[in-house]
Amino acid sequence: MISNPIKPGHTFSGWQDVFSVMPASDVEINGYFTINKYRVTFKDIHGEVIYSEEVNWNHPATSITAPVEEGYDFIAFDKDISKITSDLEVN
Repeated sequence: MISNPIKPGHTFSGWQDVFSVMPASDVEINGYFTINKYRVTFKDIHGEVIYSEEVNWNHPATSITAPVEEGYDFIAFDKDISKITSDLEVN
């Protein structure tokens, strides 16, 4: 039995054209992968969700408009959103 191949940031989805009987000539069988998706959730100063999206592995999250909170100056979000590789909560 052939073990499933591994590809970073992807889930193995299966083999193309797997034969139940050995073919009479050489064949190439390709594996298929599905890119992993991760949830990025932006929260405000009170912990309330202001935006959430699903992002493909190693892609950037959408840069959102800075939240407005009376009496506070927005400086930055607390996480890098340029390459998403897992679920992420951004404050």
